Formats: sequence, C-alpha cells, structure tokens
Amino acid sequence: MTIIPFEIVLEIATKHLDTSDIPILSMCTSELYNHKGYIIDKIVSNDIFLNRYLSNRNFNILSLIENSSFTESQFFSLYNNIKNATLDIDKIIRPNKNKENSFHCLQSTIDSTFEIFKLLMNYTLYNLYFKFRDIISTSVIEYFKSIYSTKFPQQKDYCNDIFNNFIADKDENLWQVSNINLYNLYEVINLMHVNTRSYILKQCIESNEHGNIINVAHNNIETIRLMISLFNYVKYTECKIHIIYCIFRYTKTILHNINIQDLEMCSYIRTVSRKITEFEYDLEHEHRSHIPRYLRKIMLEDTNELKQLIMKL
Repeated sequence: MTIIPFEIVLEIATKHLDTSDIPILSMCTSELYNHKGYIIDKIVSNDIFLNRYLSNRNFNILSLIENSSFTESQFFSLYNNIKNATLDIDKIIRPNKNKENSFHCLQSTIDSTFEIFKLLMNYTLYNLYFKFRDIISTSVIEYFKSIYSTKFPQQKDYCNDIFNNFIADKDENLWQVSNINLYNLYEVINLMHVNTRSYILKQCIESNEHGNIINVAHNNIETIRLMISLFNYVKYTECKIHIIYCIFRYTKTILHNINIQDLEMCSYIRTVSRKITEFEYDLEHEHRSHIPRYLRKIMLEDTNELKQLIMKL
C-alpha cells in the first residue's frame, strides 16, 4: 500500500478545503490537527470576504476567536450558516461560555466578541442576506445584557430597551462599521444613570482599556454618526452628557492619529468646535449637579485638550 506523504496531504488540504471544513478538522488525523493553524490561515486567505475584512481590521482570525467568548467551531459554523443561507432566524446567537466568568468579563474578551458579531453582520450584508440582520442585532443586545448582569449583578439595566431600539434601526445606525465597542457605552450609560457616584463607574471611566478603538479611517464618520444617533435615544441628562463626552474623546483620538483632509470631517470639526463652548458651560453651570466632581474634571480636561488640537489645525 502506498502511503501519501503528509506534505502532499497538507498541500491538498490548503487548496481544496474551505471554511465549512474547519469545524471537522479536529476529527482528522492528529498530524493534520497539529497543523490546523497553518491550514486555517490558508483557507482564510482563499476566502475573499474574510481575507479582505481581516486585513482591513488587522486581525488574525484564530487569535480573535481565542480571545473571544466564541469557540472556534461555533464561529466557523455560524460563518458557514450565513454563507449557505441556513442561519436559524428564530434562534439567538449566544457565545459559548466555556471558560470562567472572569475570562468573559475581561475587556479584551468583550472587545474580541463584539468584533466577531460585527464580522458576522458585515458578512450577512456582503451576501445580501438581509433576513439575518435582525437575529444578529438581537443577539448583540442579548450579549450586552448578559455581560452587564454578570459584571454588575446588583445594578439595574437601564440600557437594554434603549439599545434594542437603537440597534433595531439597522438601516440608520450601522453598528457593524463602528470603530468603538458599543458595549462600553452600554455599561457606562447604565452606571451613569443607576449609580452615578459609584466607585465602579469611576473605575470604568478611568480605565484605559475601556476606551479601546480600532483605527479604520473610513469608519470614523460612521462611528461619530452612531454616537450622535445614540444621544437621541437616551432620556437622562447625565447619560447625554457622557455620550457627548465620548464623541469629543473619540474626536480627540482621530486628531491625534489621522490627518484631516476629508471635507465632511472638516465640517464636523467646525461643528465640534462650536459645541465645546456649550458643553463646558453645561458642565460648570447648567448641569453641574448631574456629574460627580472627579468626572467633571476629567471631562473638562479632555475637552480642553480637544480644543487645543482644533486650534492647531
């Protein structure tokens, strides 16, 4: 009996397998499984959407999955269900909690999990399978709700209905092209309303990780639009103030990292410059009582830095 050299098997695998074969790789020979990372990289590089999307976002798919609440098998099964138009539109997509709660509540895990939801939503639109948009959007909010209740079991969830309505308006609010993690807004807006002067809110506000963004330049305007739109969905003054602050902080990040040439962005910067004066007055006078002293100080310092950056343009 002739034994086919493993190198030839590997070459065949990388040329003829696609993403639908990835979930069953673990059932193959141990030697093939040991080279699974290499095979998956090759399969992904042959997938037009995945290759382009991951390159734009500067992600490695296996690292992204490993750092998320999804399992490898679960992600590729979902991906292939979308590819084949077999996603169950009556079923919520729930990340597999196969590790301890402490892992799922890490900021890096939440960032990676939200990125996977965005990837799945973008793939749905890429394939023009619009019927899947609702299930993915609903699943995102269910995920937010689950993480918030796990992290803060004693805190009320004020944002669930707000974000359900916000994300449901999927033609207007394109959350899947955002550079920020919307869960962070979900968490802080909740805490701003239900426990404004708490230490846990202070920790969230002061956390450098909480402000993580992915710098994809062509998504900047959509990210800003998303936050501006969210402003109209919240009722309470302290929450609105926080959203404006987040918009300013994101704008500051843009100015630190990107040369402003786009006419639409230039117009936006001029608008922000006018809004800064209103915001400073509201913080120091009109709505002073709504925001804790430490947070007013942080907001005013960041806003002043933004003002100085704009003056240098």
